[in-house]
Amino acid sequence: VIVEMGANGAGKLETIFQILEASPSHKVPIKYYFVCGRNQVLRKRLEQVVANNEAHGSALERCEILGWVDARDKNELMNICSLMIGKPGGATQAELTCLKLPLFIMDIHEHCEEGNKEKLLKSNLAYEYDLARPLAAQIEEILEDAALTQVTQE
Repeated sequence: VIVEMGANGAGKLETIFQILEASPSHKVPIKYYFVCGRNQVLRKRLEQVVANNEAHGSALERCEILGWVDARDKNELMNICSLMIGKPGGATQAELTCLKLPLFIMDIHEHCEEGNKEKLLKSNLAYEYDLARPLAAQIEEILEDAALTQVTQE
């Protein structure tokens, strides 16, 4: 699962990390890739939590903290992952549509990303975060749904 909030790693990236760190381990192994972009301060802070084994026993038992990811590496990452958590920016929406990779929308810039969100929803490539339900459980459900969709398309 890729977790990304744009080139500067801003937005809810750290909040998502903290929520998952406080969540129990997943029923099935899920690996997270947190892409901090150019935000080296955030990257170091999250790396420290992982290095100190503070995420052990949580939903983040398997996670990797990344900094800036160039286009080639991001494409490779998107090809090996089953889900992206983030916001529906223009480039992201185009990449996800091309790869048929679902997006779990955790943040949105209301006026400039609303159309992208609608396109992804119409293509059945988007899920919206429900604040009333545990984040880790929603991720598990989306991954199960994506796996079922893939099986039925084959």
